Amino acid sequence: MVLLKWPIGRPSSILTKSGNSLKTVDATHPDFDFSVFRRFPLRFRENMALEFRAEAYNVFNTTHFGNPVSNLSNVNFGQITSASGSRQLQFGARLDF
Repeated sequence: MVLLKWPIGRPSSILTKSGNSLKTVDATHPDFDFSVFRRFPLRFRENMALEFRAEAYNVFNTTHFGNPVSNLSNVNFGQITSASGSRQLQFGARLDF
């Protein structure tokens, strides 16, 4: 469990921002992404090419669990009730001219 102290003066947790990115980077739960591109030159035009691409995000389908419920009066106190990080696939084609 990671606790953030308020006010935040110096980063005291392993959750940090990477540059000006809005995504929080967690060093304990890395995501593995994979991409494959294949470029085919088109013969009927000199400078044209068709590119097919396949991309997979979170290839190993690693689950990132949320923080436990910290409200003492809640019946779910101490339980983790949220998770994120499903695998996503994306296919595309690009025509360069």
